[in-house]
Amino acid sequence: MFYVRGNKADYDEWAAMGNTGWSYEEVLEYFKKSENFSEPLTKENKKYHSKEGYLNVQKIEAAHPFEDVIIKAATEVGIKHLNDINGANQMGITRSYSTIKEGKRHSTARAFLSPIKDRSNLHVIKNGFVSKILFHPKSNKVSGILIQKDGKEIVVHAKKEVVISAGSINTPHLLLLSGIGPKEHLESFNIEVKADLPVGENLQDHVFFPTYFSTPTEHKFNTLPAITTAFSEYILTNEGIYSDVNPHRIIAFVNSSDPNAVSPEVQCHYLVLPPKIANLIDILGLHNLSEEVKNKFEEINENNSVIVVYDVLLKPKSKGKIMLKSTDPREYPLIYADYFKDPDDLNVLIRNAKKYILTLENTETFKQFGLKLNWLDIEACRGLDKGSDEFLACIAKEMTFSLYHPVGTAKMGPDGDKTAVVDPELRVRKIKGLRVIDASVMPSIVRGNTNAPTIMIAEKGADYLKKFWLKEHSE
Repeated sequence: MFYVRGNKADYDEWAAMGNTGWSYEEVLEYFKKSENFSEPLTKENKKYHSKEGYLNVQKIEAAHPFEDVIIKAATEVGIKHLNDINGANQMGITRSYSTIKEGKRHSTARAFLSPIKDRSNLHVIKNGFVSKILFHPKSNKVSGILIQKDGKEIVVHAKKEVVISAGSINTPHLLLLSGIGPKEHLESFNIEVKADLPVGENLQDHVFFPTYFSTPTEHKFNTLPAITTAFSEYILTNEGIYSDVNPHRIIAFVNSSDPNAVSPEVQCHYLVLPPKIANLIDILGLHNLSEEVKNKFEEINENNSVIVVYDVLLKPKSKGKIMLKSTDPREYPLIYADYFKDPDDLNVLIRNAKKYILTLENTETFKQFGLKLNWLDIEACRGLDKGSDEFLACIAKEMTFSLYHPVGTAKMGPDGDKTAVVDPELRVRKIKGLRVIDASVMPSIVRGNTNAPTIMIAEKGADYLKKFWLKEHSE
């Protein structure tokens, strides 16, 4: 739900790689095209925002007290306070804009599909599973797709072309199953090679580790009566504490290497968890962390509110890959994340944590509210000096999380780029009648949440389709 576009440098870097049409100034219009900005447009912000799109983008002004605490403490350690992270400057701390409308998540389904669901030229197959891309005989021209539904196979023929928007995991999986990918890998599964391309390579993600600050708090927030009351209020009125991401919407973009930097190394997410949060949601269990970690956190959270700070690496040098495990489309592919494969990634997280996160404990604001740094007692890290880089590296490795922003596995690149799967108009190379329009085409990961950039890619991809079929071709 966080509406974050990334940094100007992200898109200028894409263009510098040879991806014509993808510079910041060129993609800005596509961010604006989808946006219905909830605030008044002013002389200062109208360059960056629009009210003409389908996607509701808002920021509730009412602030949770802990939000003010976090922002004030962050400014004490040298982080600038910003109002709009999607404007002229990304560096600093802010209350993030969110894609919420009338107390509900304004997803792309609600924003873009719901208004057109009755169109005669739109047909949605629910609970269908695309298992293969089909080709005309003895050619590399796409003829359609194969769908599995209710134990049956359905062939859907394409008159013009097929667009794959399955995401950075499922898009490469589908391409590989269909014979589009590294020749040697496909042949090892006896799959006919339609195009020898580096599908599945270049996997990038936003990896992070958490830091915990706690302060004694009453238990009134997550008792069964309190949860029931808040849930009932939301169901009946779409209002209350469940109608917004407040107080978890604080984010910061920082760079410990250069105080004058215009692009960040790290993004900080700040979560505020009342006592006994497990009564409401088992956050650590959902991420499959060990019982040791869960129990240690619940000890801290038993009688305390906890501020969790995510130290998120924005531009990892480490890259992973997606590979087939079998030719069964229902069997998940192999995911090699390769987090911290390049030691510089860990060094960047440690350096920024020491400058902008651990120092929060010493701010007057945190002292005033009794917020103290708490390290989970992880067996592998015992005996290490808690102020050392070795200890932070141990914590980062033992409590590695993903922000679930995988990108890059069907990389966009210009002619001559042997690492590219699609061209700058998102057409799959060596194949006719096939495009990829999702986060997998990003040549490098953006410095921020990937939801808004993926929607921008979709808007731009739609224009490429219209340009090709409405203006350049009549067949």
